[in-house]
Amino acid sequence: MLSLMRLKMLRIGTAKDVASIAIAKKEDKNDHLDAVAKKDAVIAAGITLRAMAKGGKFAVKNEDKSAHAVNGEAASAVGKTLSTLIIAIRNTVDSGLRTINEALATVKQEDKSAKLLYLQIQQLVYNSKELVKGKYK
Repeated sequence: MLSLMRLKMLRIGTAKDVASIAIAKKEDKNDHLDAVAKKDAVIAAGITLRAMAKGGKFAVKNEDKSAHAVNGEAASAVGKTLSTLIIAIRNTVDSGLRTINEALATVKQEDKSAKLLYLQIQQLVYNSKELVKGKYK
């Protein structure tokens, strides 16, 4: 358990696990998390929701209102978790595609340079042949 003193000093930028993220103070200008902490938070949220569920339903009192409220909150949490995962996946795919696009652009540029060099060499060879023909005729 974290001591009360450490809890007061804990900031979200220094949080290393989900429990720390949950209790950390939000800093006004520096409330970002590193990528590992974000990934851990998303995974932990999914594990927590799964642990709370019992037979696909959340354990609540026998009151219908409570059951609907808890299930609604759980559905909202699952939706947010899935949205976060989708964004993370899209960002990863976009990054990979950007890298591939840059590599292809480099290859195309090199290919154009090689083709241009080849054409220049061909022209030099042709000019040399013409020069030799004219000189020795």
